[in-house]
Amino acid sequence: MPTLRLVARLQAMGIVDGENVRSGYRSAEANHCAGGSSRSRHVLNNALDFDLADGRRVDALCEFWRAQGQSLDMGLGFYTPTKIHLDTAGYRTWGKDYRRGTSLCLSVAPQSEARTSRTRTP
Repeated sequence: MPTLRLVARLQAMGIVDGENVRSGYRSAEANHCAGGSSRSRHVLNNALDFDLADGRRVDALCEFWRAQGQSLDMGLGFYTPTKIHLDTAGYRTWGKDYRRGTSLCLSVAPQSEARTSRTRTP
């Protein structure tokens, strides 16, 4: 239930769309076939993978994670900037290599700011 409540909040904010769920509960066998970790939260039915409509939602998602993620035990992973993992099994984040340091939420500048602050060199 905590993960579904989290998703409902994010959906109400327009950050995720419930119609774009890529993966939910997986049996141990299905998880193995999908290449999931033996500790996958999908096996415990408290994780969902989503496709975001576009990369612009990353800023809002990261802002939410920073402000409220710890109190919600929110886990947020990025397979790509638009393919994400959400769970409620501990406050953490990671990027495409499953390491914390590559999470899009830990970059120095928010994604949209980074895009607009780049300077062109001749």
